[in-house]
Amino acid sequence: MMHRLKPAGPTAVRVHNRRLLLKTIEACGPISRADLAKMLQMSEPTVSSVVEDLLTRKLVMDIGPGASLGGRRPTLIQFNPKAGYVAAVSITGDHVWGGISDLDGNFLFEQEILWEEEDVNPEKIGQILIDLAINSGLEKETILGAGIAAPGATDSERGILFYAPSLQWHNVPLGPIATEVSGLKVYVENDVNTAAMAEKTWGAARDLQNFILMTMDEGIGAALFLKGDLYRGHRYAAGEIGLMLVDRQWINKGTVTDPSDFGFLERFASVTAMIKQAKDAGVFFEGNDLDGFVSEAQQEFQVVADIVDQATEYLAAVIINMTAILDPEAVIVGGSWGESSTLMEKLRERVHAISPLRPRITPSSLGKKASRVGALSLAAKNAREDLLA
Repeated sequence: MMHRLKPAGPTAVRVHNRRLLLKTIEACGPISRADLAKMLQMSEPTVSSVVEDLLTRKLVMDIGPGASLGGRRPTLIQFNPKAGYVAAVSITGDHVWGGISDLDGNFLFEQEILWEEEDVNPEKIGQILIDLAINSGLEKETILGAGIAAPGATDSERGILFYAPSLQWHNVPLGPIATEVSGLKVYVENDVNTAAMAEKTWGAARDLQNFILMTMDEGIGAALFLKGDLYRGHRYAAGEIGLMLVDRQWINKGTVTDPSDFGFLERFASVTAMIKQAKDAGVFFEGNDLDGFVSEAQQEFQVVADIVDQATEYLAAVIINMTAILDPEAVIVGGSWGESSTLMEKLRERVHAISPLRPRITPSSLGKKASRVGALSLAAKNAREDLLA
């Protein structure tokens, strides 16, 4: 049976045109209405009507006349990042970062809060959003929404955090609770996914359609962009590479059924795991700084050098296997590993020595702030959509 496509109604067409013009003005502004019409192959009356609509919504602004090309000087317009503001929260096992930005990701205010054990609950996140709004000095109605980067598998559509081992949370409706407490529209996404969103928007993946972001720090995770879109998976758990097996001996070491378990790879190759292995071998190292840990290896502590080599081999195996399945344009490495030029070179050497596909392996350009920037990006994207509706 054939299904005929129904033509889009006038409301849908107007929303589409608003979205298209706003995206073009953001990318190419300051720009004149005439140049917009030429670029988008739209009539000047249509462009003028849509621009007036965007001006009314305060999403764009006139910035005065541009250069004359022989006739009347055109009025230039550009995106107005102050059309509203968004809040963001990035959660880790021991602290919470919070910030407020305009719609272009420019920070106005940010703060970090250490978790107290009794404070580890979703209601506290809602209260942090309230405190951010108050401390920023902005009127609450100008804050259009909030994004949360959460450390675990997340149903982003319903705002449910399925499991977060570092918080010992399981099936927590983080988004709905934070929305109820704060009074803001709250959007929740896995923290590595938000980092990948930030890299795609502002960082090392701006020109990429297919890439993997791997973060290697206290924990290990990945995010996948395929054909320009984030891939979350059937259970919203795509990229939970801490659960991967890259050593056949691990198969006989038990199962991972407890949501508080971080997974086999994370047990052996995360920064936390590497430091624990060194301590178990009698080499004591203060803190969780990977560069400092590697310097121990450079000072001829062979046991530390062996631990670093083992972790490098495990991570190289993950990249080789994921590359064989997904064939990405690049693998972007974030976290402490991505900030170490020594470890990045070790990782490239291992991968390129074995894999004939040899993906480009590059460090994150946003570093450890990527998930924070991504949480703001998530909130700003949804705020724009609300303003365009």
